[in-house]
Amino acid sequence: MPKRDPVPNRLFWNARLRMDLSRPEVADAANREPALATCTHGALNENTIGRIEQGRIGGGMCPERLAALCAVLGVKDAADIGLIAERRRPTRSAPTQRRKSAVSVDDFGMTADVPTAYAAPCETPTESYSVAGPVGFMGSPSEITPPLSREAIHRSHPAIALDRPASSYVPFRPAALDAPAQQWLRGDSRPARTGLRGTLSIGFGDVDQAARRLQNLRDLDHGLGAGAVHSQVADFIDVPVRRLIYGWHDGEAVRSEVYRIAVGARELAGYQAVDSGADGVAQRHYLHALSLTMESDNRTFGAYLLGVSLGHLALHCGYPSHGLRMAQIGRSGLPAEAPEVLHACLWAVIARCYARLGDALSCSTALRTGERHLARGEGSERPEWIGYFTPAYLSDEVAHCMFDLGSHRTAQHEVKQAVAGVGAGRVRRLAIDTALFASSLAAAGSVDEACSRGREAVDLAARTTSARAVQRVAQLRADLIPFEDTACVIDLIDYIRTTLPAAL
Repeated sequence: MPKRDPVPNRLFWNARLRMDLSRPEVADAANREPALATCTHGALNENTIGRIEQGRIGGGMCPERLAALCAVLGVKDAADIGLIAERRRPTRSAPTQRRKSAVSVDDFGMTADVPTAYAAPCETPTESYSVAGPVGFMGSPSEITPPLSREAIHRSHPAIALDRPASSYVPFRPAALDAPAQQWLRGDSRPARTGLRGTLSIGFGDVDQAARRLQNLRDLDHGLGAGAVHSQVADFIDVPVRRLIYGWHDGEAVRSEVYRIAVGARELAGYQAVDSGADGVAQRHYLHALSLTMESDNRTFGAYLLGVSLGHLALHCGYPSHGLRMAQIGRSGLPAEAPEVLHACLWAVIARCYARLGDALSCSTALRTGERHLARGEGSERPEWIGYFTPAYLSDEVAHCMFDLGSHRTAQHEVKQAVAGVGAGRVRRLAIDTALFASSLAAAGSVDEACSRGREAVDLAARTTSARAVQRVAQLRADLIPFEDTACVIDLIDYIRTTLPAAL
C-alpha cells in the first residue's frame, strides 16, 4: 500500500500568509521572541516551518516554541495554527542537527533570511548610489507596504497563471537548491544520455534550424509575455529538442551545440513559468537545465542558471539570502573564459538581494562592480542567452535596488534610463518598469504623477499575457492604498478595473 502524503497544516499556512511572512521570516521572528531564550531545542529554521506546514510536525513541540510561534502569527492558542503540545506520535527529543554540506551559508559570508523590518541600519554608500530617502521618510518601502506575495497574487487571480486553478499552485522550495548547487560547484559530471538513441543523424544544419527557432521564441516571449508563447515552447522541447538530444550526433562539436539549445529551451521554459506565476514549475525547469549543463560540462551557462535564474527566482519568492547564496556560488564556480557580461549580471543579482536585505553599503559595492564588468565587456562577443543584459537592463536592476532601499529620486532616474534603452518591443519590461516608476513616485508623495504613470503601466500590461506585469500593477495598487481617497487614485482604480481587472 503506498505511503500517504501528510495532510498539510492549512491553519498554520493561512496564518503565515495572513501576516504576510515567508517561512524564513517566521523562523527569524520566532527566534527573537523571549520565549525561545530558554528553549533547549535550538533555533527554528525555514525547514522546521516547512515541515509544520506539510503536516510532518503537529504534536510534541516544546512550550517555548509554541509560545514563540503563536506570538509571531498573532494567535492565542496553538490549536489555532494546528499545533499541540501533547505528543501524537514518536518524535525526536534531541534537537535536529543541521546537515553539514560542502557549501554552507558561512562559506559565502551570509546569514539566514532577515525580513526588512529587522534589518540593521547600514552605512550610507558612497560614490554613485545614494540611498537617502525623502524628508520624513524612514525605512524601506516594504516596511510601509509589504510587497505582495506571489502566492497571494496567484490565489486571488488564478487566471493570470496560464489559467490554472489557484489550488494547483506549486510553491518554490528553497531547500531544494542546496544539493544541486553543491554538485555543480564541486564539478560533478553526469553521464550523457545514451540509452535511448534513435537512428536519426544530427548535424549542424539541424542545430542551426533549432537555434533560429529558439531565438524566435525568445523574441516573442520578450514582447508578448509567457501566456502567448508557453505552448510553443513546450512543443519545441517535446519534439525538436528531444529529437536532437536522442539522435546520433555528428561529432563532439554538434553534441555541444545540441546541449546548448536544450539548456536554452529549458531556461526559457523556466522564465516563462516565472512570468506565469508558477514558481515551483520554474524551479524544476531551471534545475533540469542545470543538470543538462553538468552533462555537457557547460560551466558558463550553469553559473547563469544558478546565480541569475535561480537567484532571481529566490529573490522574487521572498528568499533574498537564498538568492544571494546562489549568485555567490555561481560567481565562485565561474570558468576563466566566462564573459564579462555574465560577471556583471551576477553582481546585479547580488546587489538586488543585498537591497532586499537592507544592506545598502554592500548593494552599492555590488552595483559598482557590476558596472565595471559591463563596461569592460562592451563590444565583446556574448552568448545569445545573455544578450539582453545591456546598460539599460543594469539600470533596471539599479532602479529596483534603490526602490527597495527607499532612495526614490535615484530609483526614478535609473528607471527612466532603463525605459529609454530597453526598446519599444519589450512591452513586458516596459510595463514592469513603468509600474515601478509609479510606485516610487507614490512613495515620494507625487501622487498625481504616480497615477498618470500608473495608467501607462496598465495600458502596457494589458498588451501582454504576463503575470509578472499584472503583479507589478497589483503592487502599485497596494502602494496607493494610503491615498485611495484622492480623486486621481479613485480614477486609476476604475481604469484598472475596466482595463486590467486581474490586477485588482
